[in-house]
Amino acid sequence: MIAPNLKIKTKLPLFVAILSVFPILLLSFIIMEVNTTSAMKNYQMIISNQAESSAKYISDFYNTQKNALIYSSNLSVYKKYLHSLNGTDSALNSSLFNDIIKLQQTAISTDNRINNIFLTDVNGKIVACPDKTKLGISLEHSKAYKDAKEKRMDTFQIIDENDKKEILISYPVIDDDGSVIGSIFRLISIDEIDKHVNSSKIGSNGYIYILDQNYNVLSCNSNINITPFLESEQSKKIFKNIKKDALSYKSYFFQYNLEDTKTLASYHLISGCSWIVVVAIPHSEINHSSFFINNIIILAATITGIVSLVLSLLFVKGITNPLESLIDNIDAVANGNLYCNYTYEGNDEFAQVYKAINVMSNKLDISYKKLEESAKTDILTGLPNRTAIYDIMDENINCTNQATMLLDLDGFKNVNDSYGHDFGDAVLVSVANILKSFQDKHIYQARLGGDEFLIFISHFDKPDMVECLAQKIFEEISNIKTAIGKPISISVSIGIAFSDENDFDKQNLIKKADLAMYKVKRNGKSGVLVFNDTLKNE
Repeated sequence: MIAPNLKIKTKLPLFVAILSVFPILLLSFIIMEVNTTSAMKNYQMIISNQAESSAKYISDFYNTQKNALIYSSNLSVYKKYLHSLNGTDSALNSSLFNDIIKLQQTAISTDNRINNIFLTDVNGKIVACPDKTKLGISLEHSKAYKDAKEKRMDTFQIIDENDKKEILISYPVIDDDGSVIGSIFRLISIDEIDKHVNSSKIGSNGYIYILDQNYNVLSCNSNINITPFLESEQSKKIFKNIKKDALSYKSYFFQYNLEDTKTLASYHLISGCSWIVVVAIPHSEINHSSFFINNIIILAATITGIVSLVLSLLFVKGITNPLESLIDNIDAVANGNLYCNYTYEGNDEFAQVYKAINVMSNKLDISYKKLEESAKTDILTGLPNRTAIYDIMDENINCTNQATMLLDLDGFKNVNDSYGHDFGDAVLVSVANILKSFQDKHIYQARLGGDEFLIFISHFDKPDMVECLAQKIFEEISNIKTAIGKPISISVSIGIAFSDENDFDKQNLIKKADLAMYKVKRNGKSGVLVFNDTLKNE
């Protein structure tokens, strides 16, 4: 039998595969997204903390110098010295001058970050400095001097000479009447800031910039060209807000492309000045940090997916294979194969179905056999009926040594009319029992209907044996004297036909026996006659 084309066998594996693998893929994707997002947040925290830490360090650095200037500007010796000048240089060698120089030298010797200290008069001319070569130099055009003269408290200027950056911080010396009578300056080295920046490690490729409000790079721990960032709209907006003192936050995250690399950055505003710390790290490094874990997730998801898929397909196979076999068996039963005992190795619901099919097919087989038997058996006598004997003759008929006897009870209609059908049926049963008593593997008895019987002899050695058998049957039927306790006298007319090697058709054989039987009827009934060719013409 051709195996059924199970649609479920195609659809179910696909459905189960999707059902088993899709959640794993979805979960893996979610975990990878969470891992990537977590890595991003982790690096945001790292660069934010670094920016804040560096901003605090530089703020402390700047405020230390500023506070020292504030303290110095309030010293009476500075004010007295500035008042003593009166627009002349006559006090340059006075005791006040020497005291100021000692103070300045002490400050420089105790703080290696200070390169020089200046005291200027109200016109910006240096009137006190440890380096006497600087005396008399005017700073009136410097930004630091102008800011100090206008009483700006947080003033500084970047000095960039000979590839060396210094910070010039100024603070006004204010008289008791509130007027500016001079300014104090400190020239600060940024080497310490460079050391701090260069010692800061941000991942493998991260970097730090210290910028002023004029886009000047004060310090950097990388050789990467910062120009793309400084030219970006993001940086322009940041510095614009700084200049307006309108930053909403002291720190913020932003992204930009630097040397064709997408970069995550965080800035932090340095308290006390308009500088900012920018800490940046390429996205590639952030992604690399989560790459290893994501690869493990992908590998685990792949292995889990394959195992789930294999187990799912085995599960589906455990359903579709028994189902396919079950359909084959049901088709076999539907096609009449009721004799097989179908087996199934297992103890699940399919085993119960197979058991039910076996029970059903066995019951159908029994019912079919009973139905087949009833269809070919005369219910009253138990003899084969017309259909059955015809099938037997078709199966066994050949050209020679076969014979047919046709029997018809004489006057049986009168028996039924006189004694009733129950009595007539009893007579028919008695006749059938007589026929059954002549058992032989070559003798087949049948009731054709009514009071007519047929005997087919599939093989005999001599014709006399057939005639002898017919005579015995005739005598025993004639000897029936009672039926269901009532007396009866009955006779039978028997016609015999032998097969002809030139004509061995079943119907012709029966017809010849019928002609012989009716010849007996015409001759007064109750007798046995063998067919001969002369009967054809009568």
